[in-house]
Amino acid sequence: MIMENSQLKDLQEEVSEATKQYILTTFNSENGMKTYYLQMSNIIRSAHINPPIDTEYNSLKKLSKKLKQYCTFIQTLGEHEWDKGIADIQKALGIYLMQNNIESKERKQTNQEIASQLQFIVFLSGNINIIKQLHGILQRHLSNVMLLLSSYPEHNIQE
Repeated sequence: MIMENSQLKDLQEEVSEATKQYILTTFNSENGMKTYYLQMSNIIRSAHINPPIDTEYNSLKKLSKKLKQYCTFIQTLGEHEWDKGIADIQKALGIYLMQNNIESKERKQTNQEIASQLQFIVFLSGNINIIKQLHGILQRHLSNVMLLLSSYPEHNIQE
């Protein structure tokens, strides 16, 4: 699905506004930005049990890898056409439930389980802009970390 220029511009403005509100986007210095992202790296790595102490470069490299994973995941959520799946699920369920050999109790339980899943899909579909904002925020973090990494001599050797 191709997004029209006006829609893309609106989305970019929305993400830019969210970025201004929710993440630190301006830094007094490169050192201030590095400190911020090293702290973020420590927070993310604290989820692991006693992570080894690493160099600044390796900490930022690991952070960039994790941010790429987050971006890919959030992008996948944002690009999926959640609302189109609802009709397909309802159609398939309707055909299944029309069968005569299904007991009333099973039919009712199946309806309840599917309704719960459909509610979640409707929720995701209705909040797609939030998902796209999160993706923009994560992309901004990733760009900043990549900028920091490019200033290290190790980065130029490994790339």
